[in-house]
Amino acid sequence: GDDYYVIFEAYIRYSEDENEEDKLHQVIFCGVNSPYIIFDTIVDEIPLAMITPFIKPYSINGESLVEDVMDIQRVNTSLYRNMLDYIYQSISPPWEVEDRAIVNKGDLLNRVPMGIIRTQRIGSIQPIVVPPVPMETFTILDRVRQTRDERTGVTPLGRGLDQGALQTKTATGVVEATQLGQQLQECIARSFAEIGVKR
Repeated sequence: GDDYYVIFEAYIRYSEDENEEDKLHQVIFCGVNSPYIIFDTIVDEIPLAMITPFIKPYSINGESLVEDVMDIQRVNTSLYRNMLDYIYQSISPPWEVEDRAIVNKGDLLNRVPMGIIRTQRIGSIQPIVVPPVPMETFTILDRVRQTRDERTGVTPLGRGLDQGALQTKTATGVVEATQLGQQLQECIARSFAEIGVKR
């Protein structure tokens, strides 16, 4: 039939006798409101491991770098898409056309490079001027990248890829910026080692 059952596997520390020490139990049960215990046995350890960069208290699932930068990526994508739309319209702008002056509308609808547009009167079609990309857009893009670098700890300076930044920083400033980025990476590596690899 269409009936189905959800099976849960849980690990609980408890003791059937108040005088005994709590022991780790593997419990397999079915149902939520009125659970039916299928299997209950004592085990030495939990045979599961979850690797997560950032641990959340009282939760098996932590947070990742993706959750920290997902909103930034959406903003970045939107900005770049709008910039590309500006460029597309600048290369191939829309036209303002006097309908009765056009001999063949196919010349406009199917334009080809170096093609001709037949009209009955000179000046009957004019390209609609598209304004240039606002300079504020580039400022926002730089701010978005800076915010991303601050959240992830991975900066062009820390990677040694930004030649201009290396030239404008003192040796002490470069070392401090590199160490700040490495601290986050070491924290993630420590989380992986403690909860995902270490037994």
